[in-house]
Amino acid sequence: MDYGLGIDLGTTFSAAAVSTADTVEVFFLGARSATIPSVVVVREHGEVLVGEAAERRALSEPARSAREFKRRLGDPTPIFLGGVPYGAESLTAHLLRAVVEQVAERQGRRPARIALTHPATYRDYKLDLMRLAVGQAGGTERRRFFDHHRGRRRSTRVQRGAECPCGGSSRR
Repeated sequence: MDYGLGIDLGTTFSAAAVSTADTVEVFFLGARSATIPSVVVVREHGEVLVGEAAERRALSEPARSAREFKRRLGDPTPIFLGGVPYGAESLTAHLLRAVVEQVAERQGRRPARIALTHPATYRDYKLDLMRLAVGQAGGTERRRFFDHHRGRRRSTRVQRGAECPCGGSSRR
């Protein structure tokens, strides 16, 4: 059966929910929590860690870790990890890819559609960067973008059933 995946890639924590024709359930991304830290670590040989594993590794490799990079979306100044420049959208793509892969592994298949939340302040430029991150993450699913402050939906491809009950926690 097809399912939808709602994702809130937050500034400090990320969450996900799975929706089917009958139910919507929060998906536990962490070992003991539904959320994972929005942290990315790029190791010396290119291995990428996200979430709890990245948070643990960041203690011993702080120069290779990035936190709160979502705030830098649209900033032309790169984020340097281990001396290598990264755009905030590529770090966002790593986090998004990891969430989708983790859910797909446990669900037994990739989602048919994905809903992503974004701050109310995002306009066309930052939404385009979010779309770029989805593309870099390898997402071919139908996707929707939700303004989690006002409950508005911005969409280029509309598909019923991709609801995101994750909600955002940041406020203006």
